[in-house]
Amino acid sequence: MTQTPATMSMPTSETVTISCKASDSVLHPTWKYDSLAWLQPRPGQIPKLIMYKVNERSSGIGERLPGSVFGEGFSITVRDMAEDNEKEFYCAPDTEKIVT
Repeated sequence: MTQTPATMSMPTSETVTISCKASDSVLHPTWKYDSLAWLQPRPGQIPKLIMYKVNERSSGIGERLPGSVFGEGFSITVRDMAEDNEKEFYCAPDTEKIVT
């Protein structure tokens, strides 16, 4: 997986788009859809699932993540993050059920 930009500064109230390119197919072998997930790391815990199936928003994401997160293709657009929010995201193949 190649994520661009790899790192960046995201000022509060800005909009940024992060893209992800898979070196191999991300077609789920059973369900037959592109299966890419966007996650947020959480120290000492499993990552928080933000998006799955490339552009499906995780349930309750509106309450858990102030601001707006949208997935389209293999990119995610993050809008209007609060200053105290975690601003780290990464992409990964979603070939197993992710539970957060």
